[in-house]
Amino acid sequence: RVHATAMFGADTGEFFIHTNIANLIPPYKPDGDHHGTSAAVEYGVTTLEVSHLIVLGHSNCGGINGGYHLCKGTENQQKSIFVHKWLSILEPAYKNISTTFRVHSAILEALEPKTFSEFLNFLKTDWANTLNIDTARLCLEAPSISQNDIPQLQMEFGPSVVFLQEGEIDHYITLGQDSDPRPVTLRQIRKGASNIYNDIAPELRSEALMKLDLGEGNSPGLLLLGSTNPDQFLPNMGTDLLVFYGSIFEKIMQRWLFNG
Repeated sequence: RVHATAMFGADTGEFFIHTNIANLIPPYKPDGDHHGTSAAVEYGVTTLEVSHLIVLGHSNCGGINGGYHLCKGTENQQKSIFVHKWLSILEPAYKNISTTFRVHSAILEALEPKTFSEFLNFLKTDWANTLNIDTARLCLEAPSISQNDIPQLQMEFGPSVVFLQEGEIDHYITLGQDSDPRPVTLRQIRKGASNIYNDIAPELRSEALMKLDLGEGNSPGLLLLGSTNPDQFLPNMGTDLLVFYGSIFEKIMQRWLFNG
């Protein structure tokens, strides 16, 4: 390790330095409890009026290595009172990184079908497995289709494709609130919607929602990923990969809608 002041050629006392294991900044949580790192940041900004905040780490960090094995489930250290809880701050970032390869592979598999029937078969059989989740649904608004025709369509398209009435997608994303739906929504749920998830609905505890733009003249679509793990999709997780996956799935759907 090299002392930070030496790296910047600063004199002793010129920097206000706070050090912790793995150099982590915990989530903002003003709950009245003791928060040393948050207090240090607040003190530096509001009292010392520092002009720059620098997050500085180093190679071969034992804290980061311990956090990696904790998240992966391969830690062999004795259970601690404070350290494990502290390193769990890394879990959302670890989950985001570990899904990168999985999402890229899932995109390639979704591009494999050469015909629409092959694509429908992919949705019925392999789709959820490629993403390593419990269930996946593609919702399509069909305002021109009679309710009486929907059961026949469901038989043709399979359980992974769900037909909804006009406006139901935005209503589902926003939970009926008067607000614009975000491109990606991650949330915990008490159970899934039975009209979408069918038999697995009571077991689901979190979901990811990706609104799809299916092109001019077409109603919107919705990708739904459901999990029985309540921590699979949390609001504080990054959504870049899901935005990417959703954008590719948009293009796939537009190809089938326009070209058949």
